[in-house]
Parts: sequence; structure tokens; C-alpha cells
Amino acid sequence: TLDLGDRTGIIRAKTTRWLRTPLATAAPMGAVVDVRLPMRMPLSADAPLELELIPRPVVEGAVVAMDPRSREVLAMVGGIDPARGTLNRATRARRPIGSTVKPFVFAAALATGALTVDSVMVDTPVSYIDPWSGSSWTPANWYPGHRGALPFPEALARSVKTASVTAAFLAGTDTVAALLEGMGVPADVPRVPSLALGTLELTPLD
Repeated sequence: TLDLGDRTGIIRAKTTRWLRTPLATAAPMGAVVDVRLPMRMPLSADAPLELELIPRPVVEGAVVAMDPRSREVLAMVGGIDPARGTLNRATRARRPIGSTVKPFVFAAALATGALTVDSVMVDTPVSYIDPWSGSSWTPANWYPGHRGALPFPEALARSVKTASVTAAFLAGTDTVAALLEGMGVPADVPRVPSLALGTLELTPLD
């Protein structure tokens, strides 16, 4: 039961199953919670309002929806609530782009002729030595083990990390970076091997 001042509200247990803990534990007596009012108010002023508990997220996020043809921004969300902070994560929060980069890596390899759509990529353990530091770098796939020989299109479709790194080395990281910059990436693209795995940081809007 919730005290709404001149009205009383109730929250049904079935609407709080997502809590995975009893409501009395999550919100003990005296706690302040966020609720959503019902779409239809009861006719009687004495009838309690059936409320919906609104979760308070512990993490933030952002989303940008664009028309791929016109590049018009259709929707943008930079955070949960301006009251929680004014940072617009859609335009200001830079994060690694991850596997989003892989189609550009493979495109660079195709453009240089280093690979063709008929090429066979070999997904096997591989290590690279940094010529400046002498340290070893061994890229690992998101799945355990390795798949062996894969056709070029399948290696891209399965987002195989070792194949992307191989494609970047064959094309040259300078070529991959230049392709990304030519596509309008508003940042200085680092010429490093890990670029093939998306260590470049951009905002969601970028």
C-alpha cells in the first residue's frame, strides 16, 4: 500500500515479478518509489489506485535511430532521465565500436585486392609481435576454439575476429583507417592492429 496524500495506491505482486525479490524487501516501509498511474481512474474517490512500479535503472544507455538513405535522425535518446544527469550519451559518450568495424575491414581488403569474395579465411590461433614494444598480441574469438577454413562471406557473417585481423594486416591498417575516414568517421582513426576488432571509439550518433 502506498500513501499518495489524499489517495491510497496499491501495487499488485504479479506486476513486480521482474524484481525477483519480494516488494516488501525491495521497498520496505517508508521507502520512496516511482510509480505509474493507471490509464483509467476509478470512479469512486475512495477506491485505491492500482499503480505500476517503475524501475530505477542502475545503468544508462543511448540510442540513435536514423534513416539509412537520408541520414535523417528519426529518434535520439541520450539517457534515462535528465534529472539523473545532463550527459547526452548519444552525442558525447565515446565507446569502442566493436564488430561494427569488421565490414569496413573486409571492404578494405577487397578494395586493395588483398582478398576476394572467393578467398578462404583460416580461423586458427595466431599471435602478432608489436615491432615497437616486442609484446605479443593474440586475438581471441567470442566463441571457444576455432573453426578452421571458412569462405570469405561466412567469416564476415560469423564475425570471426582472427579473420578480421588477418584481413586488416593484408589490406594494411592505414588503408582500413583511410576507408573509415573517407566514410565520414569524425575522429582520428588509430593505425593499430586492434583497429580490426573495433577499438576505435565513437559516439552512437557517429
